[in-house]
Amino acid sequence: MYVVELSLIYDGVTGADIQIAFTVPASATLVNTFISGLTSAAALTTDDFVSAGTTNPSLGTLGTGTNVGMQAKYLLTTSSTSGNLQLQWAQATINGTATRVFAGSYLIAQRVG
Repeated sequence: MYVVELSLIYDGVTGADIQIAFTVPASATLVNTFISGLTSAAALTTDDFVSAGTTNPSLGTLGTGTNVGMQAKYLLTTSSTSGNLQLQWAQATINGTATRVFAGSYLIAQRVG
């Protein structure tokens, strides 16, 4: 079992938002235990939420050039099948202006059992 910690710094057009997901090895399970970030379609930096159990959350953006952050923790249980844990992200609502993830973002997986 692994504890996975994700911290993203990102920006994007207001309303385009960002959606995150993971790929895991066959027979592995990834369970979200905590997410903190902006609500989808956020208008202010105080439009935040804390959630658990959301598999592929959409998180708010505040406009290109306005960096926002999110943090999440997961429990990853693996089996005998090897493979990689991979973060995927995209706009939650299609827009011609890019939603960007910046340097300083990180993903840590630490074995706990």
